[in-house]
Amino acid sequence: MSIEREPEVVEPGAAEPGAAEAGVTEPDVRYDTADYQVPATRSARRRRRVTPMGLFVVAFVALLLAGVSVGVANFNPGSTRFAWTSLGLSCAAVVLTAAALFLRPRR
Repeated sequence: MSIEREPEVVEPGAAEPGAAEAGVTEPDVRYDTADYQVPATRSARRRRRVTPMGLFVVAFVALLLAGVSVGVANFNPGSTRFAWTSLGLSCAAVVLTAAALFLRPRR
């Protein structure tokens, strides 16, 4: 019958006295890793920034989707859903383009 004991918390670099003489190859110790956190990588710390070019790209995609919506509306003449979708996407493209023009680029 073996008695389970709680492992000790030892600072890294601290050796147990007599461990080498006793032939212990792997001591039953857990290192306190709270002080040794891996620093965040540069990409993890960086936030996404809103840039004028990014807004232009999103506005262009919205305008393309508005055109696709008009094309789909031609095959479904009884519904006004695609017409309203096209109108909303076109307005979003105008607003995003205006926002991109007023946004100052970062230096």
